[in-house]
Amino acid sequence: MSKDKIERWNDVEGNLDNKELLQAFLDSNNNGFAILQLRLEPETKDERFESYEVLKNIRKEPNIDHYEVVYTSPISSTDMDKNIILNSIYIEFNMCIPDDFKGHSLSVSDVVALKLNNDITFNYVDSFGFQKLENFIPENYLKYAEMSMEDDYNMIDGIINNSKKEEPSSVLEQLKAKSVEHVSKQKTHENNIER
Repeated sequence: MSKDKIERWNDVEGNLDNKELLQAFLDSNNNGFAILQLRLEPETKDERFESYEVLKNIRKEPNIDHYEVVYTSPISSTDMDKNIILNSIYIEFNMCIPDDFKGHSLSVSDVVALKLNNDITFNYVDSFGFQKLENFIPENYLKYAEMSMEDDYNMIDGIINNSKKEEPSSVLEQLKAKSVEHVSKQKTHENNIER
């Protein structure tokens, strides 16, 4: 598949909020990566640019709710070794930063999500190398993301669409509607006969 045919998620970034952008990355069938950086909020100030060991010492774990997706891209490399890909991403986002990248240079406390052959790993940028995060996204994260955006909790179905389902009418309601329709037709018929 040519690089032109691979969907670049950055082309739609302006149309999606953070959860939808992450969802689009997770749902993609393409190999790719996403860079997540801590939000600039008071609750993340103790986590920003801290090593994984420092987080452990203050009894914290990287929390996906503290991060935002700042960049996504397909992977065009034919070499599928995770360490080589992670290191090349680190070099690219420190030495040759792409023009469409809106975050700060890749730094300690950032997370690189890597999707290779539908296997997704989350990798914490540490002081030296990367630390694989086992439980960065809870198993029910996708359901949680959908619930936060869905109008109707009866529609938790894996599709974010924010539209209400039409409830099928009961048999009684259908009979009432047909009865009203029948009576209306009958009155129209009687009025035509009287003329």
